[in-house]
Amino acid sequence: MDEPTGTLIDNWADTRAAWRELVSGAQSTLTICEVDLTALTPDAPAMHQTLRQALPRLRRDGLRILLLDAAHLIAHLPRTRALLNDYAHIASVRIAAQRDASAMARAVLIADDRHILTRPQHDRPRSMLNLNTPLNCRLNGAQLETIWDAAANANIGTVLGL
Repeated sequence: MDEPTGTLIDNWADTRAAWRELVSGAQSTLTICEVDLTALTPDAPAMHQTLRQALPRLRRDGLRILLLDAAHLIAHLPRTRALLNDYAHIASVRIAAQRDASAMARAVLIADDRHILTRPQHDRPRSMLNLNTPLNCRLNGAQLETIWDAAANANIGTVLGL
């Protein structure tokens, strides 16, 4: 079994690289809790390709994205939105209940219930990457599960532009 490791990250470039690393290495599940996905540039060509390659590996309902508001996803991430619609059998997007808004201030990505990237403040790049820490993932995952259960499904369908 691999040893647990923790890395402190202080800039957006390294935070995005860690995010991409976890997405590209995911084998069965990804849980994402973000206020605004645009900060992580999922529509950038390299990240979009990483998502496109990762999604078929994930199990059914293996990608769960929890947002505070879907407006940024709909308005600013057309490639990501289209990809999520194409893989709707794997990906689910929900909007957190208003009561959970304060818990959503912290951004989290959990991959395969073993690896976790957390940002204590969603609008700052400072983050912590913990690899091979299933206990940490279970603790954070339990909180996200509570928020997920109270969240509403997001309507991110195709925008027709009529």
